[in-house]
Amino acid sequence: MLTDSLQDKAMAASDQWLSADFLLLKKTRLSSRSDSEYIYNPLKQNKNQVTTDTQSIHIRSNNNKINESAYSSEFVLSALNERSKREDLSGAFTSGEQLLSTEDAYAHFKELPTNQQNSTSITIQAAPNDDNYYKQWGLKNTTYGSKAEAAWDSGVTGSLANVIGVVDTGIDYKHPDLYLNIWLNPGEVPNGVIDINNDGLITFFDLNDSSNSAFAWDFDQAGDYGYGYVDAGDLFQNDIWIDGFDNENNGYIDDLIGWDFYNDDNDPFDDDSHGTHVAGTIGALSNNQTGVAGVNWDIQLTALKFLGPNGGYTSDAVRAVDYFTDVATRYDSLITNNGNARYLATNNSWGGGGFNSSLSSAIQAGADQGIIFVAAAGNDENNNDNISSYPSNYEAVHNSIDHVVAVASIDQNGSPSWFTNYGPDFNVDIAAPGGNIESTVPYNGYDSYWGTSMAAPHVSGALGLLASKNPTASSSELIQALYTGADQNINLLGTSVDGKLLNIASSLNELDGPDPNPTPTLSISAESPYQQFEGDQDTITNFIFTVTRQGDDLSKDSTVQWSIPGSSTTGEATADDFIATGGSLLFTNGESSKTITVEVKGDAVEELDETFSVLLSSPTNATIGTESASAVILNDDITPGPIETPLFTENFETGDYYNNWIQDSQNDWRISSARSIGNWAAEIDGRANNAWMELSDSLNITSFDDVRVDIQWLIETSFDNDEFLAIDASINDGDWIEIDRLSGANGTGGDEQSGNPFQEGSYLLGDLIADYSTANQRNLKIRLRGTASSSSEDAYFDDVIITGLNQNSGTPPPILSISAESPYQQFEGDQGANTNFIFTVTRQGDDLSNESTVQWSIPDGSTTGEATADDFIATGGSLLFTNGESSKTITVEVKGDAVEELDETFSVLLSSPTNATIGTESASAVILNDDIAPGPIETPLFTENFETGDYYNNWIQDSQNDWRISSARSIGNWAAEIDGRANNAWMELSDSLNITSFDDVRVDIQWLIETSFDNGEFLAIDASINDGDWIEIDRLSGARGTGGDEQSGNPFQDGSFFLGDLIADYSNAPNRNLKIRLRGTASSSREDAYFDDFVITGLTHSDSTNFAPTKNHNESYFLEPFELPPDPIA
Repeated sequence: MLTDSLQDKAMAASDQWLSADFLLLKKTRLSSRSDSEYIYNPLKQNKNQVTTDTQSIHIRSNNNKINESAYSSEFVLSALNERSKREDLSGAFTSGEQLLSTEDAYAHFKELPTNQQNSTSITIQAAPNDDNYYKQWGLKNTTYGSKAEAAWDSGVTGSLANVIGVVDTGIDYKHPDLYLNIWLNPGEVPNGVIDINNDGLITFFDLNDSSNSAFAWDFDQAGDYGYGYVDAGDLFQNDIWIDGFDNENNGYIDDLIGWDFYNDDNDPFDDDSHGTHVAGTIGALSNNQTGVAGVNWDIQLTALKFLGPNGGYTSDAVRAVDYFTDVATRYDSLITNNGNARYLATNNSWGGGGFNSSLSSAIQAGADQGIIFVAAAGNDENNNDNISSYPSNYEAVHNSIDHVVAVASIDQNGSPSWFTNYGPDFNVDIAAPGGNIESTVPYNGYDSYWGTSMAAPHVSGALGLLASKNPTASSSELIQALYTGADQNINLLGTSVDGKLLNIASSLNELDGPDPNPTPTLSISAESPYQQFEGDQDTITNFIFTVTRQGDDLSKDSTVQWSIPGSSTTGEATADDFIATGGSLLFTNGESSKTITVEVKGDAVEELDETFSVLLSSPTNATIGTESASAVILNDDITPGPIETPLFTENFETGDYYNNWIQDSQNDWRISSARSIGNWAAEIDGRANNAWMELSDSLNITSFDDVRVDIQWLIETSFDNDEFLAIDASINDGDWIEIDRLSGANGTGGDEQSGNPFQEGSYLLGDLIADYSTANQRNLKIRLRGTASSSSEDAYFDDVIITGLNQNSGTPPPILSISAESPYQQFEGDQGANTNFIFTVTRQGDDLSNESTVQWSIPDGSTTGEATADDFIATGGSLLFTNGESSKTITVEVKGDAVEELDETFSVLLSSPTNATIGTESASAVILNDDIAPGPIETPLFTENFETGDYYNNWIQDSQNDWRISSARSIGNWAAEIDGRANNAWMELSDSLNITSFDDVRVDIQWLIETSFDNGEFLAIDASINDGDWIEIDRLSGARGTGGDEQSGNPFQDGSFFLGDLIADYSNAPNRNLKIRLRGTASSSREDAYFDDFVITGLTHSDSTNFAPTKNHNESYFLEPFELPPDPIA
């Protein structure tokens, strides 16, 4: 309600009063009220005063800066025909404003910062099909989007078992993009309504099923709004639901979906648009070919209306917050046995005024029940650390975590929105998309609004997705995951604490942690060479298998049995082939690796190659990860396979390559040392357009039955869709035939590989070129060809070998091998649900024309940590390969349950093949238990990716000055590089880290040494506690030739180290300060080493709590009225 004097001030600013139908008024203080009861309002203009043919925009002439006057206004947009207003930064007009024509106003808008996307899209796998989703930049996997899309891609799309209260102007509960996600009060549901999907909840999904037609039906007539489905408006007309009784004794009669505290009735319909817009961002129905998508595709939204078109009162805000807290105490699944849903949070996109003790107490009471209060930071360009903005500046501490989450706004280009409040020291916790946000508005409408009001529901929605992933996570754990997973954006260091920017996908990854004291995991692998000739009679050939033990606690002994299963199948080894077929291993304190030596007897018997496997079983104080590994005994008593004749070899290490190759006029091919197998490789420039490089002379292959082409090649991970590197062949100067290609893809999904390693390609041309054998005389040409669009996108090839083959008359049977497809570690799921694990069986050989069969089975585990038959729908079956088939899949269905248990490993074993031999006999996967509490709390202590200038302050180095920042090899654009002539040169953190309060510290790093490193040359990581001796944690060591820690193609390698395991006196000192340094030695300018993505994390086990300090409010602020935040227009 406006006072007459205030309304007079507003009207005097312009002879022509133009406003949106529901204008949001900027707060001011009324001397006529002695308390903060009054909330300044969204001002509703008399429709008779708005004309649709006069469309103009008020813009103040003071360089677009917000006036400190209580009556100032930034933009006021006139009502348009379709109510397509933007979220208004509103208030009474001032005499400093000038009235511009529509054309001039839009021209002015063009001078404002644009909102065009300025980021590279990450993985887009399954974007929803909603009509307006293309406008919803805030949900996408772009640099500044919230990454909701990545969360959906991972299978987390929300849950009806999560409830969020929308404290606002109400919700259009009839909207076709919202009606199914409106909360239904469990205490008001009539007896007899059927829970269609047996989820323990009655929702509008259930009411729209014909089975409930006796209780709920559509009252709307054809052509009416809401016709064709059951929504809350239909229930309000239904005497079965509207019985006139307070069924819960909560003081509210027939409160089916919430309450209208503004009008004090049970119908919280939105007569503005603000609340509906907020609700759509949190939970619009998604992937339904209609309108927009919500952060949550499934959720329940409680309509808590306390603001009307003329404002509202603080006492009503208190009632709204208290109502949601009361409902939670009755029905929240973590609070009471009566509930099947989580009452997670309230979204509060409104603000203003001073501290109010009643509202503060209401927020605290909610926090004590685990309810998070998400609040818009405000749109006044103020520093909330200096000038309190309520309600976002309230604090409500529960379990040492402030449950008030204050949200700032960013635009599509990643910059803080020009209007947003900020508080980087204490009072603005996180930033989220808030500029040009498309969402629902009443009466089946959609529109784009601006404001921190739009940013807050992105965060509320994120909490919904987090709770969907872990329904038993506490509110403190949800907040911690939200903050820990947030991006730390350098552009926002002056906006939110630590520059935090919402990253839903990363927060989801942070929610679950490892068991604080996990049992070690044992895994077996075959060491190269895992294919060896058996040798002559009375000789022994040794096959080496390595068993690794991994885990946080290796202090206790572990044992495991190993065995080689006997077989009577052709192509499989028998017990007679070995000196011993089993044994045991003992791991003592700290031991992480053991070897098994399998001794194979040589003989003079002509036989097929024979496969055998080594299986682990019966572990103690350990679980089994990879259960088995296989090797092949090559027969050397029969005539060897095809005769190989080298025809051409190129490794680009000599000057001959100038004579061997020609290229087209683009001249985009060159010799480079940037990435290579040896010192040099062929590189195609990142701006090539189908540029080719071919052999200068053709090869005569007339006398060969087939030709094999082997190559090492790669495309960098920056390659996009339609960018590639291809290999082509031509016979007798005929058409070029593409043999294979490495294809790029935006994000992931192409043939790029992390770290950009070289990949092996091997091709038999007789299989790939249809007319290979038709000509009496055959000449072969080979070429490489590629396309890229950026100077940062390069491709390489090396070690090209062309070999002529003359086959023997005999053709060996095909070889069958099994592998587990990703993800090979999955949660088992809930009771009554099944989770599918996929295994692929491949058939390889020269002749696939005949049928092959094989049996598969899952051995019944009898040891702790091994799955049993009860975990599966089926534990075996058979596969039939028909003419030409080379691949089959096995789907293993795992039953979900509610039993708290260890993670369980299982293996799928192949046996009893016909017309085939078995290569890799078994593959393993892990069923992750999801019925136990998540593990240690992780607190980020330090992060360095060398992408900003901060690294100059973060590191110091010794006087050799051999460390520098380089783009030669990096995860992003830059990494730290040590020069090839360094002599034990070090680079250490400039400041020590206080780790006193943490049970352990994990150090993660990406690092590499180039393949040219020799014996005695290395890159090491050291740590020091309390300025004590430096302790070497790990190193990458060089070796002349092979045997060191170098890897072909020089990819970055993952390092992850728990200091509590590695430093003996880690826990002795009562106060602990940590220093970390990198150190390296090399002897040549071409021997370089790198590290990148350096992360130090403090770990607190779940039996204790260690969270960041909470915000403090300034109790000296006096009481002021407040309102909806005055969000600016587009």
